[in-house]
Amino acid sequence: MIILGISRKCSLHCRHCYENFNAGSEEIVPLGRWKEVVCEIQGTGAGVIVFSGGEPLQRYDGLLELLGSGNKNLSEFHLHTSGDGVTLGRARELRSAGLTAAGIGLDDVDAGRHDALRRCNGSHCQAIRALQDFHSAGIFTYTNMCLTKEIIRKGDLWKYFELAKELRVGFIEMLEPRPCGGYAFAGNDVLLTSEERREATEFFIQGNTRRRYRHYPLIYYVPYTEASGKRGVIASPCRRSGGVDDGTTSTKQIGSSELAV
Repeated sequence: MIILGISRKCSLHCRHCYENFNAGSEEIVPLGRWKEVVCEIQGTGAGVIVFSGGEPLQRYDGLLELLGSGNKNLSEFHLHTSGDGVTLGRARELRSAGLTAAGIGLDDVDAGRHDALRRCNGSHCQAIRALQDFHSAGIFTYTNMCLTKEIIRKGDLWKYFELAKELRVGFIEMLEPRPCGGYAFAGNDVLLTSEERREATEFFIQGNTRRRYRHYPLIYYVPYTEASGKRGVIASPCRRSGGVDDGTTSTKQIGSSELAV
């Protein structure tokens, strides 16, 4: 997977944004160069190319051109967005241009906490509406969330799980805050404690393995699954026996692939 920040522009001012020092009002890389980059990356065998930002919808016409120029037989094309600028009409245009999936930044089940983190009133509703529009347009959806101390301490991860199921997203990608980007001067205060990580890990394991959650979204806890010695534990393209609750296989349907967890 290759993530390309095709736009420096964004109307949000997220506290946790890792592109905080790269954001700006003017684009630096011309669209023609981005097309060359996509072609070069596809030549290396990249399976998934993600258009991100900033907010890639701020460069909507260029986004459509990039999608149209890419070879769909070589790569899937995804979009990472806050949801700002998404409409059902645009979602359908993006699908026609070749967009396969969209990851929406939805950090919390609580609208107030989400909007405070993103420093934009209404951004929570905006993200939910974008998920609904992409789903209606036939685009696979998932959420990108920054695990904050607040959502863990309030015990709201399970409420978030229910919301994600209601929104029919394919999976939840959980990231941890780091002292970089918008948090560059926050020091270690933003880092999760060992207890908070334990609770997040418990949510990750239980949500993925208990049979009662087999029709819920898959949970991808990035810091856990990419830790040394843990790579590849989240899913397998084949079934395995030995479910957690009753000794039977537990699987989840993700897009066209059935993953054993």
